[in-house]
Amino acid sequence: MIIKEIKLGKGLLFKKEELIIISDSGKSGLKIKLDNLTFESLKKTLEGKELNNIQDLQKISEQIIKIDPNLEKQILLGIINSSDTGWKLINTNIKNIPRPMSLIYKKDKGIKEFYLTSLNASNFDGVIAASRDVATLLEKKLSNLNKTLNDDELLGLIKEFVDKIFEDIEFELRICVNFSNYSNNKYIYNDKELDEKDQIDYVKNLIKIHDLFYIENPFYEGNLDSYKKLSENFRDKSLICLNSKINEYTEGVDKNCFNAVVLNYNNFTQFRY
Repeated sequence: MIIKEIKLGKGLLFKKEELIIISDSGKSGLKIKLDNLTFESLKKTLEGKELNNIQDLQKISEQIIKIDPNLEKQILLGIINSSDTGWKLINTNIKNIPRPMSLIYKKDKGIKEFYLTSLNASNFDGVIAASRDVATLLEKKLSNLNKTLNDDELLGLIKEFVDKIFEDIEFELRICVNFSNYSNNKYIYNDKELDEKDQIDYVKNLIKIHDLFYIENPFYEGNLDSYKKLSENFRDKSLICLNSKINEYTEGVDKNCFNAVVLNYNNFTQFRY
């Protein structure tokens, strides 16, 4: 890809200033404030640059850091997003498009985050647009309810709207969740608190009923036996994922406790498949 132009513009949302990155295959906008000197330095550094692999991205990263280290992550993301195949800068050998997960709802208790993804969509835009439609339907429905739904009811509502949207699209949408609700030896929900055994049974039941595809942090990360029990039942149909607070996965991987992890890295140039 070639970075064709860097310019400033006004975004549609609240008319905030945008840094617009235009490549030979698309463009992206970043909501950041820049002084004139920084903008001109970025413009001079980035315009005309050709990027074909992770090494090229690393060189750009080093140049951006010299201008302003606080901007490096955002600018690299903008560069990658300015191309329809920007992910190939990270891995030039990838054959299929990565599968984006779109956040459609989040809350403080119980399951913290709800996402949608697709395993058979041919592009990002379709998945993101369909997920946005589901999120809109869900937000409207929840705003009209006079009660708080438990997580089972909420997942049922999401599945209902996914089925509705599916009538107008050519790919499937799968539900993904992030629990991360362990506190003081209990798993905290709006309507209950569960111990380890009850949490295992509850998560298993939700996976079966709602056909959950991705399940992140259903247990405290030190409880590898719980992860292993869940993986033994569902690893063939679901991704059982640990997002480690300490970024340590060795023991769990060695014991086959999960089949997915969230990698934490400082910037895109440190990421490897």
